[in-house]
Amino acid sequence: MIGDSRRLKHVLINLVKNALKFTPSGKIQMKICYIEAQRLLVVHVEDTGAGISAEDFPKLFTSFGKLQRTA
Repeated sequence: MIGDSRRLKHVLINLVKNALKFTPSGKIQMKICYIEAQRLLVVHVEDTGAGISAEDFPKLFTSFGKLQRTA
C-alpha cells in the first residue's frame, strides 16, 4: 500500500473519536477491508449519532474544516 501512514492514522483516529463524541448512546460500527486486486483500503464507519447537516457536507474534506455541532 502506498500512502502517508501518519496521515492515515490521524484520519482513522479522528473518525473513531468523532463517532464516540457524537454517539452518547446507540451503536458505532467500523469495517475495514483491503481489496487486493485494486490495492484499495476501504474504511466504513457507521454510528447512530447526531449526523451531519446538509449545509456542512461541503466542509467535510477541506483542510482544517470544522463542522457545527448538531447535538
